[in-house]
Amino acid sequence: MSAMSKSRVRLVPSEGWFAATFRGIPGAFSQGRTRQSATRNVEDAVRCLALAFVECVERGQRQLDVDVKQARAVLRHGKLSRQLRRRLERAIATQRAERGRPRRR
Repeated sequence: MSAMSKSRVRLVPSEGWFAATFRGIPGAFSQGRTRQSATRNVEDAVRCLALAFVECVERGQRQLDVDVKQARAVLRHGKLSRQLRRRLERAIATQRAERGRPRRR
């Protein structure tokens, strides 16, 4: 488990399971039988959120502002492959351009 994961993942024991949420990223939650599996599962959920956002933008589907905010939070806190990180950055820029907003730096 990385240091980033320890600080960003919140684990709550619940009836033999651990519920996990990733702080700062709405919708990033999962569970596991052990702390380690719950942490791995929630990190996987973060990657899935990023991929879903990217694929929607690449297919031309409209997204809500909250999704752009969520995608930026994933960029800041998520453990993403270099390729997925680049795709996510392009998708965010595309969404911002469609709304007529300048690109964030």
